[in-house]
Amino acid sequence: VSLLVGGVGGAKEEYVSRLQLQELTKIKDEQTKLEQQMSNLRLREDRILTGLSGPSELFPPMEALEPSRDKGAQRFPPKKGAATKPFRQQAVRFPPPFGPPDVGFPAAGPPLQWPQDPPSFGMPGQGAQYDSYGSSYSYGTPVPPGGPIPVSVGSGYGTDATTLDYSSAVPRFGAMGDLSSLPPGFPASGAGAASSMARPARSALIPEFDAGSLLTSLDDVAGNIYTTAKDQNGCRFLQKVLEQRDPESLQKILTEVYEHSAELMTDPFGNYLIQKLLEYCNDEQRTMIIQKVAPHLVNISLNMHGTRAVQTLIECLRTPAQVRLLTKALEFSVVQLIKDLNGNHVIQRCLQRLSPTDKQFVYDAVGPRCVEVATHRHGCCVLQRCIDHAAEDQRVQLVEEVTTNALKLVTDPFGNYVVQYVLDLGIDKFNQKICHSFVGCFASLAVNKFSSNVVEKCMGFATEQLRDIMIGELTEEDKLRQLLQDQYANYVLQTALQQASPAQFQRLQEAIRPHLHLIRNTPYGKKIESKLYRGGRGGGRGSHFGQ
Repeated sequence: VSLLVGGVGGAKEEYVSRLQLQELTKIKDEQTKLEQQMSNLRLREDRILTGLSGPSELFPPMEALEPSRDKGAQRFPPKKGAATKPFRQQAVRFPPPFGPPDVGFPAAGPPLQWPQDPPSFGMPGQGAQYDSYGSSYSYGTPVPPGGPIPVSVGSGYGTDATTLDYSSAVPRFGAMGDLSSLPPGFPASGAGAASSMARPARSALIPEFDAGSLLTSLDDVAGNIYTTAKDQNGCRFLQKVLEQRDPESLQKILTEVYEHSAELMTDPFGNYLIQKLLEYCNDEQRTMIIQKVAPHLVNISLNMHGTRAVQTLIECLRTPAQVRLLTKALEFSVVQLIKDLNGNHVIQRCLQRLSPTDKQFVYDAVGPRCVEVATHRHGCCVLQRCIDHAAEDQRVQLVEEVTTNALKLVTDPFGNYVVQYVLDLGIDKFNQKICHSFVGCFASLAVNKFSSNVVEKCMGFATEQLRDIMIGELTEEDKLRQLLQDQYANYVLQTALQQASPAQFQRLQEAIRPHLHLIRNTPYGKKIESKLYRGGRGGGRGSHFGQ
C-alpha cells in the first residue's frame, strides 16, 4: 500500500511540474512578443523625435504591432506568394471613448516649433490613418505641419468626415531632439510615450463638459445660465448651487432664466432647474414665475417633461394669489387635460393639494361632461379620484351625474368601472337608483362583457324585492337557454344562485334544471350544476357563500 501511495504521489508531482513548465513556457513566449513590440515602439518613438519621415522597412507599420480589426487593411508582412495590395486609405476615426490624439497643451512660455520633417506617428503632420476602432494604421497623404487633418468624428463604423484644425492646439517642439520644453504630462520617452499616442485619452481639443470638474462657482457660467440649464451636467451644477440656499445665487439664476421659464419647463433637463427654483425661491419670486408661465400652462402640462414641473408648481403654491393664477390658467381646459396622458396628472395633483373651494373649477367642468370623461381611458381614473378627494356636496354632485347616466356607462369598457366604483361607496340611496335604472335590461346586460360585472355587483346591493325582479328577467324561458350558454351571462347566474334567498334559489333551481343537458360538458356548466345540488342539500342562501 505504501509503495502504491508513493507511486501515485510521484505521478501527481510529475503532472503538476509538467503543467507549471507549460505555463512558464507560455509566459516566456508572451514576454518575448511584448519585448519585440516594445522595441518596435521605441524605434518609432526615436524616429518621431529625430524627424525621420516616410515608411521604411526598418519601421513596420502598426499592423505588425497589433492585428488590424479593419478587414480592408493589408496584412503585414504579406504571406509568401500572396499578391500585395496598397494600404487602405481612410480618414482618421476616433471612436468613443477616445478622441483625437491627445498631445497635451503647452504651458505658459515661448511657442514651440515642429522639427523640419513632420512626425509620422499619428501626429498632425504625417498622414497616419486609423481604422474605425482606432487600432489599425496605414499611411495616407502627408499633411503640412500645423494644417488640418480629416477626421471622422463619431462612433461605430463610420460617419461623415469632418475636418478639425489642430494648428492652434498642437504643441510645437524646439530644436530637433530637445525635450526640455515639452508640455507637462507629455510622454518624453519609453513605451509609454508611444502607447499613450496609440491609445489616446479623450482629447482636450474636444472637451467634454463636466460640471463636477469644470464648474466651481456660479461665476463660471455667468451670462450663460440659460444655456447651461439645458445641459445635463450643467443643470445638475445649478441645482447644487440652489441647494446651498444662497439668496444672491438664486437671484442670479432667476434673473437669467426668468424670460425662458416656460421653455425650460418642457426641457428634458431644464425642467428640473425650474422645479428647484420653485422650491427654494420666496413667495414674491414664485409669483413672478407663475405669472410668466401662466399663459402657457396648459401646453406645458401636456408635455411629458412639463407635467412634472407643473405638478411641482402646484405643490409649492403658498398664497391665494398664486392659486388664483393657476386656476384661471387651467379652468377652461380641464377636460382636455384629463383626457391627456400627461395632463391628467396635473388635474389629479390639483385634487390632492388644493382646498375644496379652490378645486371647485374641476367639478364644475367634469359634472356636465361626466359621460365623456367616464368613458375615456384616463378620464375614468380621474373621475374616481374626483370622488375620492371631494367634499360632501362635490361628491353628491358627481355621483348624481354617474347614476343618471349609469345605463350609458355600464356597457362601456371604461365607464363600467366608474359605476362599480360608485356602487362600492355603499351609499344605499345611489345604489338603489343605479339598480332600478337597469330594470328591463338585466338579460341584455348580462351577456355584455363589461356590464355583466356590474349586474353581478347589483345582485349583492339590491333589495329583496329588486332581486326578485332581476331573477324574473333572467329566468324567462326564451332567454334562459341563451344565458346559460353565454360566456359572460353564466357567471351572472352563478352569482344569482349564491345571493338568492331560499325562495329565490328554489325558483332558479326549477328554471335551470331542465336545461342542464345543454351545459353539462362545459366548465361553467359543471359549476352551475354543482351550485344547484349543493344548494338543494344545504337548504338555501347561506350554503352558497364561499363556494
